[in-house]
Amino acid sequence: MRRRFALLLAAACAGLALPAAAADPLRLMARESVSLDEPTAIAVFAVDPSTVEVSLAGGQVLLLGRRAGDTLVTVVRAASTQTLQVHVDPPAALVMAFEAANRRPGGFVEARYDSGTRRFSTSLGAEYARGDRTVRLRFEGVREGGQLGAPAVTALPIASIEIETPRRSIVLLDKLVQASPLTIDGVVVRGAHLREGPLEVHAGKASATPLDGFLFPGSGDRAFGASYRLEGEGGLRWTPSVLLLPDSGTAVPGVVALGVERGTAQDALQLKGELGWSDRPGASFEASYHDTQRQLWLKGVARPSGFAALRMARPAGSYVDGAWSEHVGEHSDASLSVSASRLDLERDYPQAASARAELRHQLDQRWSVTGGIGGGSFRTATERLSRGTVSFGTAYEAPNVGVAATYRYQATSEASHGGHGGRLALRGSGAGWRGNLFVDAQQQAPTLDLVVRDRSDIAHALAELGIAAGNPEDVVRQLRDNAALLAAHGVSLGTLRTDPLRVQAGLDLSWRGSGQHRPEVGVRVVADSAQAIASTRRNYAASVYANMRLFGDTDLSLSYTRWALRRELQGDDGRGSFQLALRTSFSTVGLPGEGGRAIAGQVLRDDDGTPEAGKPLAGVEVVLDRSRRTMTDRDGRFTFERPGAGAHRVDAVLPRTPGVYFKTPSSVNIEPGGDARFALAFSGARLTGTVRSDSGLPLMGVVLRLEGKAPATVVTDSAGAYSFAGPDGEARVTVVAESLPPGYELGDLAPRDTRLESGAPVSMDFAVRAQRGIEGMVAGTGGKPVQVLLLVGKTSRAVTTDAQGRFVLRAVPAGRLTLVVTNERGETRQAVEVPPEPGMVRGVQLAAP
Repeated sequence: MRRRFALLLAAACAGLALPAAAADPLRLMARESVSLDEPTAIAVFAVDPSTVEVSLAGGQVLLLGRRAGDTLVTVVRAASTQTLQVHVDPPAALVMAFEAANRRPGGFVEARYDSGTRRFSTSLGAEYARGDRTVRLRFEGVREGGQLGAPAVTALPIASIEIETPRRSIVLLDKLVQASPLTIDGVVVRGAHLREGPLEVHAGKASATPLDGFLFPGSGDRAFGASYRLEGEGGLRWTPSVLLLPDSGTAVPGVVALGVERGTAQDALQLKGELGWSDRPGASFEASYHDTQRQLWLKGVARPSGFAALRMARPAGSYVDGAWSEHVGEHSDASLSVSASRLDLERDYPQAASARAELRHQLDQRWSVTGGIGGGSFRTATERLSRGTVSFGTAYEAPNVGVAATYRYQATSEASHGGHGGRLALRGSGAGWRGNLFVDAQQQAPTLDLVVRDRSDIAHALAELGIAAGNPEDVVRQLRDNAALLAAHGVSLGTLRTDPLRVQAGLDLSWRGSGQHRPEVGVRVVADSAQAIASTRRNYAASVYANMRLFGDTDLSLSYTRWALRRELQGDDGRGSFQLALRTSFSTVGLPGEGGRAIAGQVLRDDDGTPEAGKPLAGVEVVLDRSRRTMTDRDGRFTFERPGAGAHRVDAVLPRTPGVYFKTPSSVNIEPGGDARFALAFSGARLTGTVRSDSGLPLMGVVLRLEGKAPATVVTDSAGAYSFAGPDGEARVTVVAESLPPGYELGDLAPRDTRLESGAPVSMDFAVRAQRGIEGMVAGTGGKPVQVLLLVGKTSRAVTTDAQGRFVLRAVPAGRLTLVVTNERGETRQAVEVPPEPGMVRGVQLAAP
């Protein structure tokens, strides 16, 4: 869709404010992974990693759903910190696409203010597309008041203008450069960037502190690079490159490298590698394999000290990471993850390694059990520690409630005996309420503090997430992968200790209303306590927030956050801040200077044979490009000034008056300068009804088509209801099969005929059968097939097991059903609860008589 960004550019130049108001939770499914573009993020943390695992790689926040539930993910950017709500659905649930939930078409304007940092930020973004050419704009301006005698800051930490075609790309100012893991990997470079076919050229500055200059950071590292991709034999791709880094401080301020690749994302096996030289050699590799049953990847980097690099790149050292997962049975999954790091820092060479194996088995549709074993090691010039863990747990996952409990035994080399621990997580929802609670405790817990200097936003994020009490090897990996924490000289490793007891807890409770304004209020609390031998360290973060839609696509968010750190013998540190955020989005159609002529039109009444025929209709809502809205005046006219170049969609909204229907199409496509006409009739007959499942569940968003004298289309609401109005006469109603949610039968939707008459409303309901089934096993059959009966009222259906005792029943109704196993010795009975939603009830265990 073509989009206009003239308003965005004007707002950027004027310095308008645009804050991010709270959006709907990001949704994903258990065992599903998604990514979110965050080119300026320098760190990312999850409150509950057992629900969602997060990582930061190549300018993308990667999320992996572990189990159903809700948690918070904090993204620390160069100029701000944002907390995202993430919701994980059970594996069997239907879930919307991540991109559709998270990204809105068109441009956006957002502004926010934080009293704690006295920071006011403005963000603008838009995309324009015509043919094969795309233009993208992104700006973020920051005005931060001086604190503790520091001067005030005004800067543009994000600024980018991109023009892209299939063969060419030109980017001015910011671009996320992912040259290779060995050289520039996921670093934002501000300058100029060109891609012309296989040739790429980059020139500019990269900085971990973009706020120390308005347009170009004063402390950034200069970078100049070029690469050229060559297609070789056997599907190989060779990429020679050269990189100049004048500020690297190494004997040779540059890198010459040769990369090789084989395979694409569609191939089961992909291989990548690179060799580079910069006074001394360095190398990187990456391999991945996936098929329907397993996934495997392994990657590593070896970049010694003295190898030229940006200061905000990963620190020098050697890293290896890998993971494997496989379906080992119809209801079981196994996984293995490994990681090893050695950081070549100036004063120390911390080393860390960890590995964990886990087996998960789904007992039935809602119950699952897990077991795992893992270990880790940590070593510096002065300290050593090794750790081993064994854990097992169970979880119950239903649509509105979930419980997960895990026990773990952990032994460390610094403790004379092992320590017991565990985690309990609860979630629940209903009637607009949603709540989550977790408590995690561990004896003899190894703790490695992170020391934060002069970075209140990162300190806030770490306190909120209790990251000070992480495993040592996990902290080393955070410093490795979030290199900007080191590059900004604000974070370093603290003291290693073994705490006799560490407890973490969190609560997230919220209520969300319905209607146009969608109000939401809630409270979040995260607390962490580490009981050492001679002292105690406690920190907590608490937030109270409220969100609501003001009008159109404009949202308002208010919150107050308080966090504190209490340390015996070292004093307390506590801060509070108030946040105000405002966000609006709109269509972006056309470039500045294009489409200056207005789109106008009129809405008239067109009742056959009535005195009101031809009368203008005032107060009718008209929408341009599903974004800009206006109302007709007393003459029934409307106008949209400067709509932008290209074709536009104009929709007239049907008034909420019984019997009203369109006598013309309700939507037209029109060019700037055009005139749109709509006609409504007020003497129609009415047809109403519902679309529900065979168990009575309302189906929202189902499309129905009315064919007759006045063809029309409607969509069911949240109650599954629909309504048509039209002239008298014969009509046919059809449910559009493609609009049904997945999991419903499409064969029972034959069109229905009726006759519409004024003053005689017609009701027509549709019932759609959900696809349900029961899958299970009969024990004690001795390898002989037995018969399984499904009793439904006074009727029954039979199925015969296979040689292993397995059976499948399909097309079953919802509710409490009875299964009967019969053989020559008699029969046994068992009740099974089949939910009203589509799905398969798995893991039913029956016994032969």
